[in-house]
Amino acid sequence: MKTEQFQGLKLLFVLSIVFMHAGMPILGEGADLCSFFFVISGFFYKGETCVRYRDYMWNKISSMLPLQWMSVILAVVVLHLSVHWDIIPHLLLLQSYIPEKGFEFFNYNGVAWFLSSLMFCYALSPVVYKVILKIKDKKLFLILLFFIIWALCKFVSGEYATWFIYVSPVFRLVEYSIGVTLRQIANNSNRIFVKNIYANIIIICVYLLFLRYRVFGNTSAILHSLFIFYFYLNVETCLTRLFSLKAIVFLAKYCIYIYMLHCIFLSLYSHCGILKVPLAILSALCFGMVYEYIYNKVRCR
Repeated sequence: MKTEQFQGLKLLFVLSIVFMHAGMPILGEGADLCSFFFVISGFFYKGETCVRYRDYMWNKISSMLPLQWMSVILAVVVLHLSVHWDIIPHLLLLQSYIPEKGFEFFNYNGVAWFLSSLMFCYALSPVVYKVILKIKDKKLFLILLFFIIWALCKFVSGEYATWFIYVSPVFRLVEYSIGVTLRQIANNSNRIFVKNIYANIIIICVYLLFLRYRVFGNTSAILHSLFIFYFYLNVETCLTRLFSLKAIVFLAKYCIYIYMLHCIFLSLYSHCGILKVPLAILSALCFGMVYEYIYNKVRCR
């Protein structure tokens, strides 16, 4: 299947996160936007077998850890941060496992909690995939996952609520599992063709407005799932063509670097007013391109 249109969506949400951290929210809270990435990551998990699990995890670790090390070092050097013992879990991508009391999981490069929780999801992917594969009524199981998300958001409270709902790898694993389940349902569903341009515009506008005004609250993973399902099954529309433009796909290739580095450059350019946003995006993009070039050269050796 073609995934270009989903790359375009990833770029849209990453840029929205950048604007939100710059104090100009476009599509709602960062936690709601990050839910999209956990759902879509589960949706595109290919079901690696146990034989390939070691290689699968090595590829993830060897790509994510160096990126985290680079972002932490850059943050310390550029922003003149003090280094304490808590840098160790950050360097090992373990910060999201530690509840917030007495530990700042947003220290150094705050947005890196995403990689920490995502690594947890990747590590358990084969187990999640096999369990869901054996479930006969996957639609009912998906509804159960939706209920679990709702119940956790509804009843988890107190001093650890922010950590659990926002950062906790356990909560994010539920969202990731929603994506895995959704893909298995979609693979056995018929394609739909909503070619009317106005209908497609209305659908995406409703989706984005619901995100902007947090209609689903902290359960935005449910909203993302509904749209991803529609977007996957509805082929060759104005939306898929828009998000598949070569320029958008090219920029989306580097969206992980824009995400990982934007907070550092936003702080660096804080005196530049409204220009700090395009400067931060451009700097993160250029830095990411250089990093990827060097990384690929070293890895090829």
